Parts: sequence; C-alpha cells; structure tokens
Amino acid sequence: MPFTGETQGPKDLFYLGREGLPCEANPTPPQYKAYDAAKTSELARIWALEVATTKEALPDIINVTLEYLVKERYELPAFSVLERICQAARADVNTRYYDQLCGFLGTEVASALTIFSALAQGLMVLAGAP
Repeated sequence: MPFTGETQGPKDLFYLGREGLPCEANPTPPQYKAYDAAKTSELARIWALEVATTKEALPDIINVTLEYLVKERYELPAFSVLERICQAARADVNTRYYDQLCGFLGTEVASALTIFSALAQGLMVLAGAP
C-alpha cells in the first residue's frame, strides 16, 4: 500500500527508513551468528587476552569482550562461561608480565620478589582482604 499521509488503523503502521521515506512495518531483524561453543569461546578468549593487556579489572575485561561479541553479532555465551574465559585471560597476561619482569631481573632479585609476593598474599589472607 503506498503512503498517502494518513493512516486507517494498525495495519497501516509504518516507520521512516534511512532515506526518511515511509517503509513497511516490522523491518527484518539483524542476523546473529548462532552460538557455537568452540568458535565463540575461542574468539572471546582472543578478545579477552587482547583487552587484558591494557585492563586489570575483571568487569572491564568482560564488558569489552561483550562489546566485541555484540559488534560482530555473535550470540552471547552464558555469563559464567564468559567470566571464566576472562579470568583465564587475565591470569595468562599477568603471568606473562611476571615472567617478563623476572627475565629482566637477576635470579636473586627474582626469588626475593617471589618470596615477597607470597608473603604479601599471606598477610592479605590474615587481614581478611579480598
């Protein structure tokens, strides 16, 4: 039915398209890529590793990874799956940074740093810090 400028009821509902001209009601929804556990998880892991190199907080890593998945139109995995992927990515990046730092230091300084880190974690547990 061509647009005449007046509506006669619900069947004549329309919206304005990109050109500002009336279009048919109910445009086709955007197409999403179906959830594939292996493929989606691998892409999320790659993106989480990339984000974890610049962000430390887990919620930030999760948010940016979610943004990538939505931008690429992937169906989202369960939050617990995404959380585990992001935690693992953060741990991998932190381990890589630690190994790189220890590579620059001598063995005596690196062992002292390891002892200091273990002592600091023990004190945090005793103090009840998260």
